[in-house]
Amino acid sequence: MYTIRIEDKSGEILKEYKQNEIYVTKIEINQNVIDLYRIEKNPETGNYTMIDNDQIMNNVIEMTGKNYLKEVVTKERETTLQVTLLHDTQYKMSKLLTPKEMLYEGDRILHLEREKEILASYYVYAKGKLIDVFSAPSDAVNEAALQAGTVVNDNGSYIWESGSRAARKQISGIDEELATEEISSYEICLKEMLHTKGVVVEVDALLRRQLTPMEILRENMPAKVLDLTGCPLNAVLYYINQGIPVMVPLGDGECVMIVGYDEKNVILYRPNEGTIKKMGNNDATNMFSEYGNKYITYINE
Repeated sequence: MYTIRIEDKSGEILKEYKQNEIYVTKIEINQNVIDLYRIEKNPETGNYTMIDNDQIMNNVIEMTGKNYLKEVVTKERETTLQVTLLHDTQYKMSKLLTPKEMLYEGDRILHLEREKEILASYYVYAKGKLIDVFSAPSDAVNEAALQAGTVVNDNGSYIWESGSRAARKQISGIDEELATEEISSYEICLKEMLHTKGVVVEVDALLRRQLTPMEILRENMPAKVLDLTGCPLNAVLYYINQGIPVMVPLGDGECVMIVGYDEKNVILYRPNEGTIKKMGNNDATNMFSEYGNKYITYINE
């Protein structure tokens, strides 16, 4: 949002908040203070950067307090209840009402509805403005790739950016382990993904519990795990450029990892072969497309 307006019940504007090249991505209301989470556009690059929060304060001070009851013992040793009022009142005008009958209204148990799951939002910015908002990161990345834009999440973290990347990149530290009957390529790829964040868990036990790769990574990895199914290969190479591998499930129980690229090739770790080697961009694009372009990666938050 580039403008915040506060209005009364009649629609009269009480306060307008607007700053040049500053956009508000989220607000929180705490009593009489409104916290504004903001990002700033760089006019030279068109990118957006998180900046310090701002605040809008309500200067009208509300009266606080309440009436309360107090027990008092009289001279006759009787206990009475006295009402202490917050404001003065005219006692002559006070009325004591005693109902003759009481009506039972039934069950007084309050049943609260469970809160619905709050879905994350992904904001696509391009050409200096907000283009669209998506609930799926893959949809946001696809739109940003078409618009040559940027994807930002609810926390203001960059999910994806268009623009130049290094001509070649290869992630180091990947062991060329060979898949066997005892350890599948899925298990090996999941272990390598977790190792990049220093996480060691019994992946085999988690797979035996019928957990999906996304569930295993989300439950154990201290990062934002992204399902980028349907995105083009060229778009997911953004994460390789950031030093983050991309896991690619294929058919027939095989899983591979993209660990690098150059001008003409992608570099794949294939546990079924126990090798890390190059594959031409066209061949890789066709292979991934055949299996639905299923990409799993993450960002650091």
